[in-house]
Amino acid sequence: MIHIDAAGFSVRKGQIVDAAIVPVLKQRNTREENRQIKAGDSQVFEERLDKNNSNGSVWADSACHSVKREAALPGAHYRSQIHRKSTRKRP
Repeated sequence: MIHIDAAGFSVRKGQIVDAAIVPVLKQRNTREENRQIKAGDSQVFEERLDKNNSNGSVWADSACHSVKREAALPGAHYRSQIHRKSTRKRP
């Protein structure tokens, strides 16, 4: 316990399975970097569409899938390739 306290750690009640304590880098993004990271979010899906894209296919992960988006894409001359969440009957 003395070595743990001396290293700046505190002991608390809990359970750790197969773990190691290692130093990790601290992430320090600017507000602009955070905004750009968030731009991949499904909340800004429409803003991310490139009207100059010569290929009309739109690929995205299942977080971007919605009935409303699927209906709107063909009207904007896009082909939806948005992934859907799998189900037990359709992997």
